[in-house]
Amino acid sequence: MERSRAEVGGKSSMGLPDFIQLSHCLSPQNLNRVSSFLNLRVADIRDCYKKWSAKGAHFLTEPLDNHGHEWRCYMRDPDGYLIEVGEYSQTSLDHFKEYASPKKKK
Repeated sequence: MERSRAEVGGKSSMGLPDFIQLSHCLSPQNLNRVSSFLNLRVADIRDCYKKWSAKGAHFLTEPLDNHGHEWRCYMRDPDGYLIEVGEYSQTSLDHFKEYASPKKKK
């Protein structure tokens, strides 16, 4: 396995703790298998999709409705890692507010 340039003699030259082995951060070998992904929430997914696409982002899907709970689209970063971009629906936001609010005593 090729070692990362940031890792020298088992210790990071970037000031990271010794237990972080950057040489283990390899790009996915098989894009059909997911071992990790990044999930981002944005305020306006359609605007984000339009702006990021115009800047060269390669989306795998357009924004898709997830049963009225949220909108999602998927892309890959330059190393092949999967990124989910999502926007909660107003129904979901209302549910979160209700769940987080203090319960009224009867």
